[in-house]
Amino acid sequence: MNMTSILSFLFLILPSLANAAIPITKIEVFVELPLVVTGIPNTDITVFDLSRKDAVKATAPHFPPNPEAAQIMAKAWLDSPEGKSYVQNLKAAYAGHSKMIGYGVLKVPAIVFDSGKFVIYGSTDVMQAVKDYDDYMLAHKKDNNYLGGNK
Repeated sequence: MNMTSILSFLFLILPSLANAAIPITKIEVFVELPLVVTGIPNTDITVFDLSRKDAVKATAPHFPPNPEAAQIMAKAWLDSPEGKSYVQNLKAAYAGHSKMIGYGVLKVPAIVFDSGKFVIYGSTDVMQAVKDYDDYMLAHKKDNNYLGGNK
């Protein structure tokens, strides 16, 4: 390999090596109202608005009180593009609830780090939560490489 080839190779591989060395922290925020969170370097932030299910449910049509007629109309609607879209939106609206149950999160608001390994309750301040998480991790790093679990 000549020097130009070596330099070209280094320019191609060094940026990916630098990015690979920085771990990405996964943060999930569980709230009961819409919340906009500013991005933080080296984090993957997802906000789950648990109240979204109510807005989606409000878009469902009303069917007649007659059970037979209602069943026919509901089936036709669920088979329609609008009905299928509704079902997808409702599933997405409940995604946060499913994650909370899986993580064992007990109340909202809650900021969850690394798939439930660390939870901060009662705040939506992600910047402060990241600072608290970092402080905790640094303080407990010597404890057998402990990776969280404060619920």
